Amino acid sequence: MHSTKFNQTLWQRCDTLYEKLQPLCLELQDQHGVCVNLLLLAYYLDERAMGFNLQQWQQLHQQVSQWEEKLLLPYRRLRRLGKSHLSEDEYQQMLGLELRLERQSQRRILSQINEMNELNVGGNLGLYLSLFNLNQSQFSQLNITVAA
Repeated sequence: MHSTKFNQTLWQRCDTLYEKLQPLCLELQDQHGVCVNLLLLAYYLDERAMGFNLQQWQQLHQQVSQWEEKLLLPYRRLRRLGKSHLSEDEYQQMLGLELRLERQSQRRILSQINEMNELNVGGNLGLYLSLFNLNQSQFSQLNITVAA
């Protein structure tokens, strides 16, 4: 076992992936409670044949979920409720704040994974999705390659 120090460039790569998978990411988030940042992290790690075991994914998901349930998810619900009652400018301001909260979540994830022992394993997407009783084969859209 060894530990790789991850930095903010990880999220730049994940942003590229998100652009290609946005509808699926939002579907998994809204219908199954999947954390998009962790889903993208799992994909990123699989591309590099590194990652975490099921217990580590459970721990990471629990820690991220606790923070998001307290702040990010209530704010997201409020933004969605306000969409039809706000001017476009006001709505965009709310969306901007939500994106800043997402970036804060990413910083928290980076901090947590840099404290974990990374393993030379793949299968992170399957492990993470299994926390929601989902199977990676259900989502053919995840079988894409994103240019580095």
